[in-house]
Amino acid sequence: MLKDSNASLLISNEELFDKILKFNREKVKIEYFNKIVNNYKSTHISLEDKKILKESKPEVNDNYILLYTSGTTGKPKVFYLSQKNIVNISTYYKNNRHLNPNDNIAAYSSFGFDASMIDMYPALISGGTVHIIPEDMKLDLLKLNDYFNQNNITIAFMTTQLGRQFVDTMNNHPIRVFNVGGETLAPIEPS
Repeated sequence: MLKDSNASLLISNEELFDKILKFNREKVKIEYFNKIVNNYKSTHISLEDKKILKESKPEVNDNYILLYTSGTTGKPKVFYLSQKNIVNISTYYKNNRHLNPNDNIAAYSSFGFDASMIDMYPALISGGTVHIIPEDMKLDLLKLNDYFNQNNITIAFMTTQLGRQFVDTMNNHPIRVFNVGGETLAPIEPS
C-alpha cells in the first residue's frame, strides 16, 4: 500500500514503527506527530516540524483514496479515486436520491469497504445526519430495524442477501431509499 500510494510520509504508532522496514521516506511516530500538531495550534513551531505538517489543498486530479480489488483472480489490483471522482459520485448520489438536510443515513458498511463512501459523503454534502451502525447490530435484523425506526433512518445500504432478508421480513416506514450491492442477487424461487 505504501508503494502503491507513493506516500511521502508515514505516521505510525510505536508498536509498528520499526516493523515497516521497506519504507524509505520520512516516518514519524504518532506521539511525536500529536505533539507537533498541539504545538502548531498554540506556539512557535520549528522549520523541521513545519516540513512534516506542510499544508496543501487538494487539486481535482489529486488522488483521494486507493482501493484494492478482492484479488480473487490472483494478486489484488489497486485503483485510485481522485478528488473529482469522490465529488462527482457524491453529487450524483445526492441529486439522484434527492438527499436533503432532513435525511438520516445509515453508515452500515465497514470503513474498509468502498460502499462506506456512499454511506457518508453524499449525506455530509447534503447536510443530512450520518448514523454509524454498531458492529454488534449489523446482523441482528430486529435490532437494526428498531434502530432504523427509532432514528428515522431514511436511506440505507446493505449487502445484497442481507438487504433482501431485511426487506422481506422487516416492517420499516421511514426508509425511502434502500440500496443493496456487493454480491449477485439470487433469484426468488417460486412457491
